[in-house]
Amino acid sequence: MGSLSVTSLIPVCLTAAITLSWNPFLILYRNNALAVQAPVMTAIAASLALSAVTFAYSNLGATTGSLVFATGLMLSIPLRDHL
Repeated sequence: MGSLSVTSLIPVCLTAAITLSWNPFLILYRNNALAVQAPVMTAIAASLALSAVTFAYSNLGATTGSLVFATGLMLSIPLRDHL
């Protein structure tokens, strides 16, 4: 892969995981009827979102983990209506 190492891809992958799983994760707190209709998606999204946030903080430290988490949340806003 040249000069691009695997460790430089970790924040990108964690940001993508937070971005794609955050809105389905919030279904648990917004509307119980929707969470009951899609329990598998909600369970997978919840575990992905919480795992990605945990890995971001534990693997990258507080500062970089906070940046990854904030970037994931910011990128999830435009996807709110599509997920």
